Amino acid sequence: RQTENVKHSNHIIVDIRAKVNSQLLTCYNVLEVNSMKWFERCKELREDLNPKINQTELGKILNMSQKKISRLETGRAQITPDEIEIYCKFFNVSADYLLGFTDELKELHKK
Repeated sequence: RQTENVKHSNHIIVDIRAKVNSQLLTCYNVLEVNSMKWFERCKELREDLNPKINQTELGKILNMSQKKISRLETGRAQITPDEIEIYCKFFNVSADYLLGFTDELKELHKK
C-alpha cells in the first residue's frame, strides 16, 4: 500500500494505491476542495429537486438512513466511493461536480 498527499490548487488529495487480488486500485480521499464543499453540494442537489424531498425521503430512495443523509449534508460523515456513485447516478451529475472540483454541471446521461 502506497499513500501520497498531492496538493493541487486549493485542494488536498490523499492518493492511496493498493494491490487487491492482483489489480492495482487507486482511491482518492478529498480533504478539501476549491469552491463548494462536497457536503454542501449534496444538500444543494437535494434541495433543488422538483418536487422537493426531505432527508428521510431521499434516504429511502438511496437506501440510507435519514441520519446518514444528514451527516453527509453537514460534513460530519465522510462520503465513500460507493456513496459518490449513488449520488452521481441519482442526481445525474459527474463526480467532479458533486465533489466541488468544478461548478460546470455535466450530466452523466442525456435525458
